[in-house]
Amino acid sequence: MAAAFVFLYLNLFYLPDIPIYLFVDQMTQLYDARRMLDGLVIYKDFFQVTPPGTQVIYLLLFKIFGVRTWIPSVMLIVLGLSIMWLMVVIGRKVVPGKLPFLAAALFLIVPFRSQFDATHHWYSTVAVMAGLAVLMEARTPWRLAGAGALFGLSSCFTQMRGAPAALGVAVFLVWEAHRNRQPFRQLLISQMELWGAFAAVLVGFNAYFAWQAGLHNFLYNTVLFGLRYYPSEAWNTYRVYMIDVPRFHPWYRLPALAIFISIHLLIPLIYILFFARYWTTARQNLTAPWDRLMLLSITGLFLFLGMASAPSWLRICAVSPPGVILFVWFWQSPGRFHHLRIQGIWILVLLLALGECAEREIRWHQDIKLPIGRLAMLNPALLESLQYFQQRTNPGDYFFGDEMFKYLLDLRDPAVVSYVTGTAYTRQSQVESVIHGLETHRVKYALWATDLDLPPSRFGGKNNLAPLRDYLHRHYHFVKAFGDGATVWERNTGPSEAEHPSEPVNN
Repeated sequence: MAAAFVFLYLNLFYLPDIPIYLFVDQMTQLYDARRMLDGLVIYKDFFQVTPPGTQVIYLLLFKIFGVRTWIPSVMLIVLGLSIMWLMVVIGRKVVPGKLPFLAAALFLIVPFRSQFDATHHWYSTVAVMAGLAVLMEARTPWRLAGAGALFGLSSCFTQMRGAPAALGVAVFLVWEAHRNRQPFRQLLISQMELWGAFAAVLVGFNAYFAWQAGLHNFLYNTVLFGLRYYPSEAWNTYRVYMIDVPRFHPWYRLPALAIFISIHLLIPLIYILFFARYWTTARQNLTAPWDRLMLLSITGLFLFLGMASAPSWLRICAVSPPGVILFVWFWQSPGRFHHLRIQGIWILVLLLALGECAEREIRWHQDIKLPIGRLAMLNPALLESLQYFQQRTNPGDYFFGDEMFKYLLDLRDPAVVSYVTGTAYTRQSQVESVIHGLETHRVKYALWATDLDLPPSRFGGKNNLAPLRDYLHRHYHFVKAFGDGATVWERNTGPSEAEHPSEPVNN
């Protein structure tokens, strides 16, 4: 665990204490918490589709420490070590000796390191793994209630994480009752203990936010919107599977491609292999902890099914811990080259860890001082765009565009939605709120992404951005284009806000 801490620190900070910027989904929850710190009400004053668990954690941290650049990096260390420890606790119930540490180290170096993102997915995974750890020893009433509560807590971070885990355990209880010839009444009581605690925590945690925002707003944001419009974005459909291939140039980034392929092969294939092994060898091998392995496998499979409709790289990594433990169980099976196989995996883990740390050190980076602290940038283009807006804005100014700029530069959002899309995911009413916010707060700068002008795909629905695009052309003028194609628009000045031509001009 000490070595894991060192590995995580060296990959998340440049010595001595400069956090490394990672442009990922965590910005959404961080900026939501920043808005809540200003007194805005989630689901009422601004839009969000996920439950409020992650925002609550960051809000509490902001209240204690203030808004700081190092907070997500520190939380990634906490998340990584927490999942590792839980994997060791669970692994000790199914694999012997030091192999639980191998499973935990393999998880840290492969899926977790490849998705450094302090977003809701990892928080919900911690709660699910904690629930599994509670149940591995036995399924007593208190343990079932405790696991149900933890699964309910997981659903307070990600809707489709805790519920599939609880459903997997419920199916396992049916399997266990049949295997042990338990009476139906006992099975029913066990299910009530599991689901009762699940519902109590889920309702209890979210009740305050539903009351504060209004039950209609809460249910529309977290339930109805997802059912109706969430699949309008390709990243929220099955089409995302294996398309977010990691960068593997130059040559020393090739292990990233190998990791990407191996995890996609592991999940869910490992569960299929386990069920095949169980049906063919369980009667001959009576010493194996089949009940614990079955609990791990069924729950892991249901975790995969919970995100199978949108199997992005991050989501697959977030549900991988049970599969990694099962992989180590398979790998340590008796047979030829047993010790060689184990030593080979340990060597691979060590080489990957050293390689990741070395790659981080030799990679280009530059520090920048921001209103919320210092930050090491790894992307020259992002650094350029960040410096551009830093030189032209002050903390507290209104800005519409990427959440990265608003969070890092301590800017305020004028609209209910923090960003817009060129698909049905962005509703017409949300576009109207953006226009209203731009007009009310006389926002000076707006950032327009190039993909917003592209026609939506056949499954993306209608592009509702035409009124917003027209408003920008009437009241703003083009000033700059960044390397990624995003364009900067500045509000026209003067008493009458004379319209400027929308063609590009020299900056």
